[in-house]
Amino acid sequence: MIVLIRLDFFSPYTSVPFLAEHGRGNVAPPPSTLIGALAAAYYYPIERDVFEEVTEKVRYVTFWVPCYTSVENVSRHFTAFSQREARLKVIAAALKVAETNALDENAVKAFVNYGGLRDLTSIISTYSPLDIARAALQILYQPASRLEVYYYGPAYVLYVIDDEKLAEYAKYIFRVGPKESLVAATPVKVDKVLRHDDEVKTRFYVPLRALEGECNYELAHMAWRPGGDPFEVEPFCVPPAVGEMRLVAFKGGWTPVKLVTEEGEFQTVVPEDALP
Repeated sequence: MIVLIRLDFFSPYTSVPFLAEHGRGNVAPPPSTLIGALAAAYYYPIERDVFEEVTEKVRYVTFWVPCYTSVENVSRHFTAFSQREARLKVIAAALKVAETNALDENAVKAFVNYGGLRDLTSIISTYSPLDIARAALQILYQPASRLEVYYYGPAYVLYVIDDEKLAEYAKYIFRVGPKESLVAATPVKVDKVLRHDDEVKTRFYVPLRALEGECNYELAHMAWRPGGDPFEVEPFCVPPAVGEMRLVAFKGGWTPVKLVTEEGEFQTVVPEDALP
């Protein structure tokens, strides 16, 4: 079933580059983040990893990017406002190292998973356990830059979901991306889904593999599924800060559509098998 959700952001959407701790990320949440947002609402109040029981039921997802402006700001990588369990484990491990002056298996695992110390084998032979613990904490507390995207107006998420129960939870989405990116989700009634034979004017991002030819707009590399191989990303055609994309030619297996909704008409491109 097709589900359209309006998202009102209470703060800028923040992002960092894929596989990086800080820097300029994408101007829109990738499909993996949108599936993660749905999973967070589905599993609430217990935070957990996204498993196949959710990802295999989301056949397709895309994001309607509002007009926006962006800036790269310096922020605290670790604050009391946004504490993750992995960060707290690093602090607990560092405190234990300070008490015992020794690295046990749990401390090594905590530092490798989050502390940024990817290769401890050579480091352990050079530095003391206390020095390694200090380095892990410095990474947590260091100032870090990230992209802040300010959307002018609401965004929309289009899900194609194979499970009615899971689809119901889309209206309970409460954050997209970092815990600071809080949103209000409102379901939008879709009256009709029509095939569209003319050019597509849209601000929904589209996978590059759906287009015949090159993307003449912004190109962003994003992940489809959360929790998978971090190197399995693909390019998407993303709208500019202002104005619609105008797409005219599509590859086989992809269909341009027009969504007639209570909030107006939306045009986009979806996989052929996603049509009702």
